[in-house]
Amino acid sequence: MGTPPENAAPPSAISGNGESLSNAILPHPALGMTTAEVAEACRVSQRTVRDWARLHGLPAVRVGRTVRFRPEAVAAWLRSREGGAA
Repeated sequence: MGTPPENAAPPSAISGNGESLSNAILPHPALGMTTAEVAEACRVSQRTVRDWARLHGLPAVRVGRTVRFRPEAVAAWLRSREGGAA
């Protein structure tokens, strides 16, 4: 999972629905987003994403030794926090 496709929407698509986030960042939605992909989409550090998951309830799924995030769950979580501190 490296670079998003050339026709991908800009990272600002994260404020939209989960489908636009999935199309913008994730080439294979069934695999889930990595911490790095969520961080890039949200323009924050990977540590911030890990803190959001550990301390602030960002939904995540452990797959072996990695953590994955469903794009629609990330988008919903972000929408639920609009107007408040992250």
